[in-house]
Amino acid sequence: MTIRPGSLARLCVTDRRLCPDIGLVAACLRAVVRHGATAILLRELDLPRAEAVRTVEALRAALPAGILVLVARDPVLAAEAGADGVQLGFDSPSVAFARDRLGSAAVIGRSVHAPQ
Repeated sequence: MTIRPGSLARLCVTDRRLCPDIGLVAACLRAVVRHGATAILLRELDLPRAEAVRTVEALRAALPAGILVLVARDPVLAAEAGADGVQLGFDSPSVAFARDRLGSAAVIGRSVHAPQ
């Protein structure tokens, strides 16, 4: 995976409650990519682990090469699913833990709720 300038310029966040059919989600995300999205964040925090892995794999297969697929909050899941990175929440494991699990090429974002 090569992270290029602009790779995270337009991030689309999933919400399967609005569209529970993964086939339809993939079609919608392909349309979003055609209109300029450069990365997809799977933010399905209550999805069972095996289903989350299958969803990341389905998205990677459905999206064009070069579109980043990230997972919210769980670097172990991101590594297991072969995602391009993770967006850590304020209560997620550390950046160092995520980097250890995902490797030096992964995208790792961190949400914070107060200056530190």
